[in-house]
Amino acid sequence: KINAGYHYHSITLIPPRSRLTGSLVDHFHKKDLIYCPIDGSLQRIHVEPITSDLAYVTDYAFKGIKNGRSTTISSSFP
Repeated sequence: KINAGYHYHSITLIPPRSRLTGSLVDHFHKKDLIYCPIDGSLQRIHVEPITSDLAYVTDYAFKGIKNGRSTTISSSFP
């Protein structure tokens, strides 16, 4: 496993009126080298919309806090 499997989850909320043009998925694909430069420590960002089972996805995203491995809540509002 890369980085012993360390990874983070974030739920991003985008208001109906936003400076973001296009989808969040498109944004991260277009700006990939800004977020994950070749010589940087971040290898990749995986982004996908939540299309079903919101309760499960939210619970999974907060599992690190629930089990005491993380004390940080990450939120993004573009």
